[in-house]
Amino acid sequence: MAANVSKNSTDKAELFTPRFTAPDRSNKNYYSDKNPFYAYKDKDGNRTLMMPNCTAYTYGRLMEMTGRTFEGLIGGDARTWYGKAAAAGLETGQTPKLGAVCCFGVTDNGAGHISVVEEIKANGDIVTSNSAYGGSVFFLETLTKASGYYYAPTRPFKGFIYCGTEFASKEEEKPSQGEIRTGLEIRLDATPCYKTESVAAAYDKKTGKYFLWDNTVINGRIRITNTADRVGKAGQVTCWIKIADVGLTEGKEAQVIKAGQAYVLKNAAVYDSETGKSIGNRTGLYYVWSSDIVNGRVRMTNTEARTGAAGHVSFWVDTEALKK
Repeated sequence: MAANVSKNSTDKAELFTPRFTAPDRSNKNYYSDKNPFYAYKDKDGNRTLMMPNCTAYTYGRLMEMTGRTFEGLIGGDARTWYGKAAAAGLETGQTPKLGAVCCFGVTDNGAGHISVVEEIKANGDIVTSNSAYGGSVFFLETLTKASGYYYAPTRPFKGFIYCGTEFASKEEEKPSQGEIRTGLEIRLDATPCYKTESVAAAYDKKTGKYFLWDNTVINGRIRITNTADRVGKAGQVTCWIKIADVGLTEGKEAQVIKAGQAYVLKNAAVYDSETGKSIGNRTGLYYVWSSDIVNGRVRMTNTEARTGAAGHVSFWVDTEALKK
């Protein structure tokens, strides 16, 4: 059965409302039998395909954005969606559009992955909304154009499925703090944590995936929580962190710097340590050796395979040089 939208039925542009937080359980696009992945039950009556699941989430998001159903995309794991798109009457391509489904293949024995384009930056980088089977109900991920929209080593980028509606960005509703917004996924690596926005000493250091609990920055700090479904909920703040420690800058476009992420440097000053003087300038493609940010600098290496490998730090560079 094909989707009820054809290649020639693209709607006129309408304002796009991005989703940067998890859908509420009352949202029937995600949590009702209207969503075929939620509706599916195994022989024991368990809803085994409901969220957390990238297919259940993406199907719900498509319905939420367009008001339509997409029967041709039902069934199979995420790796099948890109191939099914043509038969479902949907256009595909390599250029991101708001509301498009971002598709990834598989090079191991796992399932594929799909997500939804929520924001397109001026440089072609995209912010995607996601859910992951056996993982987070909802999270955001920034994929860079320079990396070919790299998501994971065993999940190669295949392309975008366009949803049949042309969206225009809602410029007036962009967050005033760039990417510092409620629900943004961040990665901590031995990052100091504080009990309040003003206490002087950190009480712990945390490593792993966390989420901004809200978008309020006080004294250069912001609250975080450890799962997407706890964002904004009273009593679910893990701690406060310094925004500078995770590469976020208040009042400017924010940045989440991850180990292995590719950046093209253009005559950027580089350093022999986190505090040393410049050892010259570099131009070319380099990779973040570690996500640790010290004194506003991060380590880089010259090949992706050397990420995190001892003895393979090429130099330190100011995080400002990684702004795209």
